[in-house]
Amino acid sequence: MRCKNCGKDIDNMLGLCPYCGFFSGELEESFMNIARMFGGKAVIKQDGDSFIVILDFQGTRQAFRITPINLEEISPSLASSPEPVPAPPEPVPELRKRVFKKTVEPDTETNEVKDRIYIRVDLPGIPEEDIEIDELENSIEVRAYKGKTRFFKLIPIPETYHMISKETLSGEVIITLKK
Repeated sequence: MRCKNCGKDIDNMLGLCPYCGFFSGELEESFMNIARMFGGKAVIKQDGDSFIVILDFQGTRQAFRITPINLEEISPSLASSPEPVPAPPEPVPELRKRVFKKTVEPDTETNEVKDRIYIRVDLPGIPEEDIEIDELENSIEVRAYKGKTRFFKLIPIPETYHMISKETLSGEVIITLKK
């Protein structure tokens, strides 16, 4: 994007030129969109070469000032910053994709006792490290792997319940939900 006032390249999405301080109006739209996402509103006022942003969320007001700076003037001080430079991230090991010949839905049994639901998933002969259990928004996903067979079960749960424990016993998983 180019500044409509000085013609220099700007590489920010806010529309605020760091060289001359010109405001293209996109800044206000960006903050308005952010405020709407959180159920609030935003007001932007220009104050000399700065902008004051006032965000109002559920009766709480936050304000901050955005002031343009000349990057050419401060770039030498940025180069000799006393802050340590973070180490480059470690390379992520390449994940091996598992290929399965078949997917099996394991047998399950559900029992409700007072304010708890007990779910037993039958996974005979599968070691604990090959069993994965994830609580999703309205369900529990059980995945297990044995040789070329994948075991998969998606168990719907009532909205008012959440998982409090999961135990792997010999050949089965016991999941406990509580209201």
